[in-house]
Amino acid sequence: MTATRASRACAYRRGAAEYEAAVRVLRATGWTVYRLSQARASRQTPGLPDLWAFHPVLRLELTVEVKSGAGRPTPEQEEFAQFRALCQRDHVIGGRDAVLDYLARHGLARRVSGPAGWVLMPPRIVAPRS
Repeated sequence: MTATRASRACAYRRGAAEYEAAVRVLRATGWTVYRLSQARASRQTPGLPDLWAFHPVLRLELTVEVKSGAGRPTPEQEEFAQFRALCQRDHVIGGRDAVLDYLARHGLARRVSGPAGWVLMPPRIVAPRS
């Protein structure tokens, strides 16, 4: 295996680990998660996010473009993020830590000292909207 192929394979594994970690954290805090990413070439519109999640108790919707440390969004992914912001919809670009930061803003996670770094919180019950 060439150095370039080995580097790409390592980056792919890091990205896959971030992807799975983001899914686990979301599901652990009550989210239903739909996976939109494709490992193979597809006719999916460029720029669509990797994850689309819904929290039925808090009535939140979130899209996530999973990126590992050095990963950068494509122009199409940046455009998607801008449209989400324009429509006042939540969108996260990043890995597990970016998702945890988002969850913390909604009371579903809290930073703590120590090796774990985070504590996941149960969702607070909200009154139904009329």
